[in-house]
Amino acid sequence: MASLVKRKSDEEAVSPKKQKVEIPHVIYVLDRSGSMTQYGEEGYGSIQAAIEELPNSRGGNCLLSVFSFDDTHEEIAKGVDAKGYVLPEESIKPRGLTALRDAISNALEYAGSLPSEQTKYVVVFTDGADNRSTVSKESLKIMLKKSTVDITWLAAGGAKVTAATELGLEEKDVLKVGSRGQNMRDSMRFSSQKLTTGFTQAQRQASIQ
Repeated sequence: MASLVKRKSDEEAVSPKKQKVEIPHVIYVLDRSGSMTQYGEEGYGSIQAAIEELPNSRGGNCLLSVFSFDDTHEEIAKGVDAKGYVLPEESIKPRGLTALRDAISNALEYAGSLPSEQTKYVVVFTDGADNRSTVSKESLKIMLKKSTVDITWLAAGGAKVTAATELGLEEKDVLKVGSRGQNMRDSMRFSSQKLTTGFTQAQRQASIQ
């Protein structure tokens, strides 16, 4: 009996354990309201450059979803491989008003429906105040508090950092973005590099210079 137990223990010792494979999933929530024209052609290029960087910064198996919003919400891509993905330029052409809270609410609901083995990152890029949403500030605040998703908020141009912190987001996860195209490009890239400790001081400085 002892020898049988020993053999069984030996088998368990050499038996390889299955390791959990992390599947990163980045969800972009992109403002395409009329005021986004301030970033010109750099706007699209900044987003596409950030997408191309995802396999390096988040992993070669990174999945991507892209939602855009003005006064309506559009699903551009859902759960596609980030590697090799090209965002249709027309999909983020500036227009309309800003239904920001509605867009974030939709993104959080979507993230909540994804498989548990996926690590979700929601990145919000907005340059203005909400002026069209049906979701209230209090409702979204409750939703964000319950969420376990890693959320990054890029407050560009005239957007205020307090719009995010008043919803309960930590200031470490909110980045102020200047009005130049290069500012947008840097901030989108930094969103893929952000650690759990938040943005670094160097990143904060570069995003507004």
